[in-house]
Amino acid sequence: MLLLLSACGDESTTSTTSNQPQSGWSNIGPESIRQKYEVQQKQHFEDNSITRGFENSGYSINMTLGVPYPYKTVTADDPPLKIIGEITVSDFRIFESYEGYPAIEGYEFMSYKILLTFSDDNVLNSGVRFRHFGICYYSFDPSSIFRLYTDSPESDIPGFRIALDPIYFNGNEYEIMFKSDLIREEWVGTTAYIERVYTILVPIGYDGRMHVFYNAANRRTEETQAPADVIDSDSLIIRFTR
Repeated sequence: MLLLLSACGDESTTSTTSNQPQSGWSNIGPESIRQKYEVQQKQHFEDNSITRGFENSGYSINMTLGVPYPYKTVTADDPPLKIIGEITVSDFRIFESYEGYPAIEGYEFMSYKILLTFSDDNVLNSGVRFRHFGICYYSFDPSSIFRLYTDSPESDIPGFRIALDPIYFNGNEYEIMFKSDLIREEWVGTTAYIERVYTILVPIGYDGRMHVFYNAANRRTEETQAPADVIDSDSLIIRFTR
């Protein structure tokens, strides 16, 4: 049995990120993190020629928490075969501190779980390609080229990376950090289960986090494609509101 994932996006990876403290963890305090990653208040939308914001994109939110949706993609072999599985997004939470790390003034953590299931014989024999990315509702630009997870620098919080693209909220620009943990990848009988948890450090009150899932067949190159090139009528989009 194969369970080969090929995932891509601004915040996706197939490797498991350890949650265990690394060297120097005990010396990192909220003040140092706040100084390094504090809110970056800048002029809002400096380039007025770009129409930003999801509400202006022409796309629609079509997912609800806790509800499974059909997910169309392709296998990991070449040439790829068409397959259909299910995606369920659940367990959306907001909390002040993360695994013993003290609260950071002005910030909070949010997390959610993504579960994929496949019962297709082609997945059994060839694996699956899973494509997705996180976006900001307020600054979404469908023509912006993808920023890969592996390009994001590591932060001082073990396992977290610094997002290359800032988010916009209440007229200000913010820098955020995020992590993605693969917590399950297994076969149960003839069904494959792939489960990830995303955890993100955001400004308090932020309600613009979104996640997009699209067919891996839509992405033909790693460097030059943007959301407008890969999102289609089969893509799934969810927003995390309060």
